Amino acid sequence: MTVRQTRLGLALVLALGLAFLSTTAPASAIGVQPASNVTCADGRVIQVAFGDDAALAKAQCSSQGVPEQESSGNPGIIVPVVDDKDLPATYEETRDACANSATSSADPMCGVVDICPQDEALVQTYLVYRDTGRAVPIDSPRCAPRPQAANNQPFPGVSLEEFQKLPIAAAKLGMQPSPHTLKGAETNIYAESATQEIPATILGTALTVRAIPDTYTFDYGDGTIFGPTMFAGGFIPEVRWGEKTRTSHIYGQTGNFSVSVTTHYRGEYRIGNGPWMPIPGQAQVASPAQTIQVWRSQTKNYADNCIVNPRGEGCPQTR
Repeated sequence: MTVRQTRLGLALVLALGLAFLSTTAPASAIGVQPASNVTCADGRVIQVAFGDDAALAKAQCSSQGVPEQESSGNPGIIVPVVDDKDLPATYEETRDACANSATSSADPMCGVVDICPQDEALVQTYLVYRDTGRAVPIDSPRCAPRPQAANNQPFPGVSLEEFQKLPIAAAKLGMQPSPHTLKGAETNIYAESATQEIPATILGTALTVRAIPDTYTFDYGDGTIFGPTMFAGGFIPEVRWGEKTRTSHIYGQTGNFSVSVTTHYRGEYRIGNGPWMPIPGQAQVASPAQTIQVWRSQTKNYADNCIVNPRGEGCPQTR
């Protein structure tokens, strides 16, 4: 037998051996992991083909960072930024369970009605990202004692009427350009709001209420209403004035128009350091209206030289 024949024979035996292992042993037994998903700390899921790719996927978790607030494809809860520099970059917080869409669709406890005893509530621990307000569940829903009122009886909760009465700050309304804009041009109109925590005493019990901006309704003053929408819009630099944004509006007529925005807040409350519990419904808080003047633009050509004839047609001194 020649050396070449020997090598071909060994290669054939090795190939047959690998084929046998691949059909009889699980993938993990021969060092190759099946396709799987790597879940980032902020809730994003990256699909990997083999176990060796997991390190690369985890690196992508770190390099890509947290998606923008308006992204709708992530499984986390998107809430406005809380301006509290004393909070760590991430922190754990117990809240009402099953508020996260990924949890409510995956955990069977979320679909069971009255799974907890009457004096207990279904809660869950979330990892909250300070800079985005994003909350990602880190454990399964569980039953926990309901908050206790001042008389040591189960607290009945905060009603929508009580929530609406609280001094919730209205969103700040912004318009670009302002106070004048042009007919037929995009006018950027937006709302600036943030999550607010308000100390209150309800039914004799001291507690903290949290108002979280959820949606916005814009009234452009010309009969056009936009919303409720999850998009608040935002400030843009002057070089981009006239561009279309998610909340911009085009005025078809000249004149003065009263612009306003109503912010719809969802609410939560907690007693002491207990879990955050939901408040039914939404509080609506209207921002003070602002007047915008819509002008028309007109272009004309003049033959006069304003340096030679300062009072010529179209020169500044004749306006």
